[in-house]
Amino acid sequence: MAHEALPLAGRLARALSAGGRPVMAHLDARAGGAEGFVEAAGAGVRLLPRRRAEWGTFGLVAPVLEGVRALLASGAAFSHVQLVSGACLPLRPLAELDAFLAAGPETDHLEARPVGGAERAAEGLERERFTLFHPFPWRRRKRLFDLSVEVQRRLGVKRRPPAALDLAIGSQWWTLSRGTLERIMADPELPALERFFRSAWIPDESFFQSLALRHSRRVSPLSLTLARFDEAGVPYVFHDDHAGLLDGADHFFVRKVHAEAEGLRARLLARAGEAAAGAGFEGRAPEAAFRAARESRTRGREALISPARLKARAWWETPGSPAPYLAIGGVEAEQAARLSVRLTGAGLICHGRLFGPDAPAFAGGARVAAGGVPASRAARDLWPEQFLINLARGAAASGAVMAFCLPLEDRAAIGVMVAADPGAHVLWFRGGRRGEAAAAERAFLAEIRRGGAALEIAPRALLADDEDAAAALILRAAEGLRA
Repeated sequence: MAHEALPLAGRLARALSAGGRPVMAHLDARAGGAEGFVEAAGAGVRLLPRRRAEWGTFGLVAPVLEGVRALLASGAAFSHVQLVSGACLPLRPLAELDAFLAAGPETDHLEARPVGGAERAAEGLERERFTLFHPFPWRRRKRLFDLSVEVQRRLGVKRRPPAALDLAIGSQWWTLSRGTLERIMADPELPALERFFRSAWIPDESFFQSLALRHSRRVSPLSLTLARFDEAGVPYVFHDDHAGLLDGADHFFVRKVHAEAEGLRARLLARAGEAAAGAGFEGRAPEAAFRAARESRTRGREALISPARLKARAWWETPGSPAPYLAIGGVEAEQAARLSVRLTGAGLICHGRLFGPDAPAFAGGARVAAGGVPASRAARDLWPEQFLINLARGAAASGAVMAFCLPLEDRAAIGVMVAADPGAHVLWFRGGRRGEAAAAERAFLAEIRRGGAALEIAPRALLADDEDAAAALILRAAEGLRA
């Protein structure tokens, strides 16, 4: 089943057909590049009539039915049919798949669980996939789809599935035995079942799954294709730098491989033609890495603030920087520029006033800091915490420690994060203030002591009376962070 990048899918089809395996290919009628597919696939691949194969519709089931019928009528000798997409690739030599399937000619390999079980569908609808009519494609007509669902709910629409059919949901990518497929095709209720599923939602995850459970003699509940999805039901996509990760799986196929992952594609297609080294399968996969990826997508990476991270973050959590930085506090606004010039160099990047009313004053007057951070007031004010984290991260990546000047009046913009950030070292020049300013300074220093930042106090008079000594103190603090 190929929907895009058809010449690449043709290379997969050629690998699958090597050794005489019969291959039926359906090319989505919406996709261009059919000539490239035919050229890459070679003469051993048979093309099915092209249909519009739209996600969530029966257009993903009808071509598979046609392909199964054509395979059964072809007279070819085979024990199983393996359904793959054009974005799949073999993870192991195909000779190992041949040996594995030959050892269990009556075994079907598919994920299929009863509708209404403890595990819920990621898309949000489960039983209503079948009890409601779904005439509108969700991806192209979302508003009409949602309106149709709501109207049918209000009207109490309840479609009934054909009698004696236990509805099931599972992975689209199955491996079914010839015997099971022959019994499915001979099912006297098949025409009625096709009509029923034409109005269901995402029938490619339920049509063959439900019928296989009805007709199978032995089911192994593990798909031979490694495929994983995030919380939103979007498939993980594998790239060249996932080659080592995928070596930790014993599946026979992997989905979904990016079209530009040429290194991974060349490696796996070459492996497909190798001699068999083993035929076992336990469904082993790098689950720890997948859990970490899911955590990253829902909570965000460490010290990376994102809409997903903020949505899931508990009220007591505070963003922090993964790279240490120095906040030079208590300086006057006019001193910040002098300190930036004086201190920058030899492994220290000292910015001037970052969170004042004007644009951030980067070291050396730079318009873009290390890490691609722009000296933009709009970018800073959009997310001050992430702005500071990115500056510290960029400096650390270049081998330097980042420092910035923090006048007392700038604490409102960034003080809460700095006070609680374990990655922050605050060198505060204290004293010489009166009235409200002195009270604000005391309150902020108390906040830092309660938080996670390291705090070092120096007399504010040092900045005015002996700037050389003040600079030396700042450099020592920065050197401690570098260590």
